[in-house]
Amino acid sequence: MAAVGIWVISLAMGVGAVWIYAATPGQPATGEVIHVDRDLSLVPGRVNVVMVLHPECPCSRASLSELERLLARHFDQIAATVLFIGFDTVSSPAESDLWKAASRIPGVRVQLDAAGDLARRLGAMTSGQVFAYDQRGILRFSGGITASRGHEGWNVGIDAIDAIAQSQTPAITSTDVFGCELW
Repeated sequence: MAAVGIWVISLAMGVGAVWIYAATPGQPATGEVIHVDRDLSLVPGRVNVVMVLHPECPCSRASLSELERLLARHFDQIAATVLFIGFDTVSSPAESDLWKAASRIPGVRVQLDAAGDLARRLGAMTSGQVFAYDQRGILRFSGGITASRGHEGWNVGIDAIDAIAQSQTPAITSTDVFGCELW
């Protein structure tokens, strides 16, 4: 009976730890807001979505899936760039599964920021950080587009970008980001 009790307690603690991890956001963006940058060309007249990812963050698969769904709904209104940083453990960007997955999304421009200079200027601190600029190049949203770490499905970040793509004012302008630390 004692062994069963210990097993149940251990199981509950393990499930609790996983839930806490999934629900704990990363650090929000902290840098200066940039509207146009020589290294990040925004497409005029379209909503520009920039996602910053670490190539080995398993949590970011859900962010890419959400980006793909968003682009399917607003393909002619949104220009998307996925900015990869921190290739410290893979020898080439093309070796990253996330890089390959991002490259397969129609309409997505995949860009390497190996040293993370642009990501740092944007203020990105967590993989999955998204910046959405309206048709005039003004930052209108900063945050994540998943409701928790590694989980797909409806979330307020997607709602905010949907509103921006429809030339509406989003109900919120920032959300938590659920992913691995970039730095």
